[in-house]
Amino acid sequence: MQAWENRLTVTEEQWTSDKVNIPPSKEIPNLDLQVVNYHRPVFGTFHSKFTVIDRRIALLQSSNIQDNDNLEMLAHIEGPIVDSFYDTALLSFGKPLDPPLPLLESPAVSAPLPWHEEKGNATGTENETLEEHTTKSPHYDSTLDGEARRVNASVEPRGEETATQAVSRHLNTTIQPDTTGNATDSDQVDRMIPYVVMPSQEPFAIALVNREPYGCEYKFDGSK
Repeated sequence: MQAWENRLTVTEEQWTSDKVNIPPSKEIPNLDLQVVNYHRPVFGTFHSKFTVIDRRIALLQSSNIQDNDNLEMLAHIEGPIVDSFYDTALLSFGKPLDPPLPLLESPAVSAPLPWHEEKGNATGTENETLEEHTTKSPHYDSTLDGEARRVNASVEPRGEETATQAVSRHLNTTIQPDTTGNATDSDQVDRMIPYVVMPSQEPFAIALVNREPYGCEYKFDGSK
Protein backbone atom coordinates (compact mmCIF):
# COMPACT_ATOMS: atom_id res chain seq x y z
CA MET A 1 0.00 0.00 0.00
CA GLN A 2 2.81 2.43 0.80
CA ALA A 3 4.20 2.10 -2.69
CA TRP A 4 1.32 4.40 -3.69
CA GLU A 5 0.78 6.38 -0.47
CA ASN A 6 3.87 6.74 1.73
CA ARG A 7 1.95 8.09 4.72
CA LEU A 8 -0.76 5.74 5.96
CA THR A 9 -3.15 6.76 8.72
CA VAL A 10 -2.93 4.28 11.61
CA THR A 11 -6.22 3.40 13.30
CA GLU A 12 -6.60 3.04 17.06
CA GLU A 13 -7.05 -0.70 16.63
CA GLN A 14 -3.66 -0.81 14.92
CA TRP A 15 -1.77 1.47 17.31
CA THR A 16 -3.01 -0.44 20.37
CA SER A 17 -1.85 -3.79 18.94
CA ASP A 18 0.89 -5.77 20.67
CA LYS A 19 3.44 -4.70 18.05
CA VAL A 20 2.89 -0.98 18.69
CA ASN A 21 1.28 -0.84 22.13
CA ILE A 22 0.32 2.86 22.26
CA PRO A 23 -2.38 3.48 24.91
CA PRO A 24 -6.01 3.58 23.71
CA SER A 25 -7.96 6.86 23.73
CA LYS A 26 -9.90 5.91 26.87
CA GLU A 27 -6.63 5.82 28.84
CA ILE A 28 -5.51 9.27 27.63
CA PRO A 29 -8.77 11.29 27.71
CA ASN A 30 -7.03 14.70 27.71
CA LEU A 31 -4.84 13.96 24.70
CA ASP A 32 -5.73 14.22 21.00
CA LEU A 33 -3.71 11.53 19.26
CA GLN A 34 -3.15 10.85 15.57
CA VAL A 35 -0.70 8.27 14.27
CA VAL A 36 0.80 8.04 10.78
CA ASN A 37 3.09 5.33 9.45
CA TYR A 38 5.52 6.96 7.05
CA HIS A 39 7.47 4.50 4.91
CA ARG A 40 9.04 4.77 1.48
CA PRO A 41 9.53 1.30 -0.02
CA VAL A 42 13.13 0.50 -1.00
CA PHE A 43 14.46 3.60 0.79
CA GLY A 44 13.16 2.85 4.28
CA THR A 45 11.03 4.04 7.18
CA PHE A 46 10.97 7.63 8.44
CA HIS A 47 13.53 7.74 11.25
CA SER A 48 13.55 11.31 12.53
CA LYS A 49 13.06 11.57 16.31
CA PHE A 50 12.08 14.87 17.83
CA THR A 51 9.30 16.39 19.94
CA VAL A 52 7.79 19.87 19.96
CA ILE A 53 6.09 20.95 23.21
CA ASP A 54 3.73 23.96 23.21
CA ARG A 55 5.70 25.45 20.30
CA ARG A 56 8.18 26.64 22.94
CA ILE A 57 10.47 23.65 23.52
CA ALA A 58 12.00 21.17 21.08
CA LEU A 59 13.51 17.86 22.13
CA LEU A 60 15.97 16.35 19.66
CA GLN A 61 16.46 12.76 20.68
CA SER A 62 17.59 9.29 19.65
CA SER A 63 15.14 7.21 21.72
CA ASN A 64 12.25 5.14 20.39
CA ILE A 65 8.83 5.02 22.06
CA GLN A 66 9.52 1.42 23.09
CA ASP A 67 10.98 0.64 26.52
CA ASN A 68 14.47 -0.53 25.58
CA ASP A 69 17.66 -0.59 27.65
CA ASN A 70 19.61 1.66 25.29
CA LEU A 71 21.87 4.58 26.08
CA GLU A 72 20.13 7.45 24.32
CA MET A 73 20.77 11.11 23.57
CA LEU A 74 18.44 14.07 24.04
CA ALA A 75 18.97 17.82 23.70
CA HIS A 76 16.51 20.41 25.05
CA ILE A 77 16.24 23.35 22.63
CA GLU A 78 14.47 26.69 23.05
CA GLY A 79 14.10 29.99 21.24
CA PRO A 80 13.05 30.94 17.68
CA ILE A 81 14.61 27.73 16.30
CA VAL A 82 11.62 25.85 17.76
CA ASP A 83 9.47 27.37 15.00
CA SER A 84 11.60 25.48 12.46
CA PHE A 85 11.08 22.23 14.37
CA TYR A 86 7.36 23.00 14.37
CA ASP A 87 7.42 23.48 10.58
CA THR A 88 9.41 20.27 10.16
CA ALA A 89 6.82 18.39 12.23
CA LEU A 90 4.01 19.62 9.96
CA LEU A 91 5.97 18.73 6.82
CA SER A 92 6.85 15.31 8.18
CA PHE A 93 3.30 14.42 9.27
CA GLY A 94 2.01 15.47 5.85
CA LYS A 95 -1.68 14.97 6.64
CA PRO A 96 -4.51 17.21 7.92
CA LEU A 97 -4.66 17.34 11.72
CA ASP A 98 -8.00 16.95 13.47
CA PRO A 99 -8.23 19.06 15.53
CA PRO A 100 -5.67 21.48 14.05
CA LEU A 101 -2.53 22.11 16.07
CA PRO A 102 -2.82 24.89 18.65
CA LEU A 103 -0.51 27.92 18.71
CA LEU A 104 -0.56 28.32 14.93
CA GLU A 105 -0.66 32.08 15.50
CA SER A 106 1.77 32.06 18.43
CA PRO A 107 5.31 31.40 17.15
CA ALA A 108 8.22 30.81 19.49
CA VAL A 109 10.03 33.86 18.13
CA SER A 110 7.50 36.11 19.87
CA ALA A 111 7.69 34.38 23.27
CA PRO A 112 10.22 34.44 26.12
CA LEU A 113 12.39 31.42 26.84
CA PRO A 114 10.29 29.07 29.02
CA TRP A 115 12.51 27.71 31.75
CA HIS A 116 15.98 29.14 32.25
CA GLU A 117 14.83 32.21 34.16
CA GLU A 118 13.31 30.27 37.07
CA LYS A 119 14.99 26.93 37.64
CA GLY A 120 14.27 26.91 41.38
CA ASN A 121 16.22 24.94 43.95
CA ALA A 122 16.90 21.22 43.92
CA THR A 123 15.09 19.13 46.52
CA GLY A 124 17.26 17.62 49.26
CA THR A 125 20.93 18.01 50.06
CA GLU A 126 23.79 17.63 47.60
CA ASN A 127 25.05 14.34 49.09
CA GLU A 128 21.63 12.80 49.67
CA THR A 129 20.91 9.50 47.87
CA LEU A 130 17.66 10.05 45.98
CA GLU A 131 15.30 7.18 45.21
CA GLU A 132 15.21 6.22 41.57
CA HIS A 133 12.25 7.30 39.47
CA THR A 134 10.58 4.29 37.78
CA THR A 135 7.11 3.51 36.48
CA LYS A 136 6.49 1.32 39.53
CA SER A 137 7.97 3.82 42.00
CA PRO A 138 7.50 7.34 40.59
CA HIS A 139 9.34 10.29 42.11
CA TYR A 140 8.66 13.64 40.48
CA ASP A 141 10.88 16.67 41.12
CA SER A 142 9.65 20.24 40.91
CA THR A 143 12.84 21.60 39.31
CA LEU A 144 15.15 20.56 36.50
CA ASP A 145 18.10 20.68 38.89
CA GLY A 146 16.34 18.26 41.23
CA GLU A 147 15.39 15.91 38.41
CA ALA A 148 18.95 15.96 37.09
CA ARG A 149 20.38 15.07 40.50
CA ARG A 150 17.91 12.20 40.86
CA VAL A 151 18.70 10.71 37.45
CA ASN A 152 22.45 11.13 37.87
CA ALA A 153 22.28 9.46 41.30
CA SER A 154 20.57 6.43 39.76
CA VAL A 155 23.79 5.37 37.99
CA GLU A 156 26.10 5.93 40.95
CA PRO A 157 27.59 2.68 42.38
CA ARG A 158 25.91 1.37 45.52
CA GLY A 159 27.67 -0.82 48.06
CA GLU A 160 30.21 -3.03 46.28
CA GLU A 161 28.95 -2.23 42.77
CA THR A 162 31.34 -1.25 40.03
CA ALA A 163 30.43 1.68 37.80
CA THR A 164 29.42 -0.72 35.01
CA GLN A 165 27.22 -2.74 37.35
CA ALA A 166 25.51 0.46 38.51
CA VAL A 167 24.60 1.39 34.94
CA SER A 168 23.40 -2.17 34.26
CA ARG A 169 21.15 -2.01 37.33
CA HIS A 170 19.63 1.22 36.11
CA LEU A 171 19.01 -0.07 32.57
CA ASN A 172 17.63 -3.41 33.74
CA THR A 173 14.31 -1.89 34.83
CA THR A 174 12.98 -2.37 31.30
CA ILE A 175 11.77 -5.25 29.13
CA GLN A 176 15.28 -6.77 29.22
CA PRO A 177 15.91 -7.20 32.96
CA ASP A 178 18.94 -9.51 32.80
CA THR A 179 21.35 -7.65 30.54
CA THR A 180 24.88 -7.51 31.95
CA GLY A 181 27.32 -4.75 31.02
CA ASN A 182 30.88 -5.86 30.33
CA ALA A 183 32.76 -2.54 30.16
CA THR A 184 35.98 -2.60 32.13
CA ASP A 185 36.60 -0.33 35.12
CA SER A 186 39.23 1.53 33.10
CA ASP A 187 36.48 2.60 30.68
CA GLN A 188 34.67 4.28 33.57
CA VAL A 189 37.46 6.61 34.73
CA ASP A 190 35.89 9.57 32.94
CA ARG A 191 32.34 9.07 34.15
CA MET A 192 29.46 10.14 31.96
CA ILE A 193 26.92 12.45 33.61
CA PRO A 194 23.53 11.54 32.10
CA TYR A 195 21.70 14.82 32.84
CA VAL A 196 23.51 18.13 32.37
CA VAL A 197 21.56 21.31 33.13
CA MET A 198 23.22 24.07 31.14
CA PRO A 199 23.53 27.57 32.61
CA SER A 200 21.45 30.39 31.22
CA GLN A 201 23.07 32.08 28.24
CA GLU A 202 22.38 34.66 25.58
CA PRO A 203 20.63 33.37 22.42
CA PHE A 204 22.93 32.45 19.54
CA ALA A 205 22.39 32.01 15.83
CA ILE A 206 21.18 28.61 14.66
CA ALA A 207 19.30 27.45 11.56
CA LEU A 208 17.25 24.42 10.56
CA VAL A 209 16.55 23.76 6.89
CA ASN A 210 13.15 22.19 6.27
CA ARG A 211 12.70 19.66 3.51
CA GLU A 212 10.59 16.66 2.68
CA PRO A 213 11.80 13.66 4.78
CA TYR A 214 14.01 11.19 2.93
CA GLY A 215 13.87 7.59 4.11
CA CYS A 216 17.39 6.51 3.12
CA GLU A 217 19.75 6.71 6.09
CA TYR A 218 23.45 7.57 5.86
CA LYS A 219 26.29 6.29 7.98
CA PHE A 220 28.80 8.62 9.62
CA ASP A 221 31.25 8.07 6.77
CA GLY A 222 28.71 9.42 4.29
CA SER A 223 27.87 6.08 2.65
CA LYS A 224 24.32 4.77 2.25
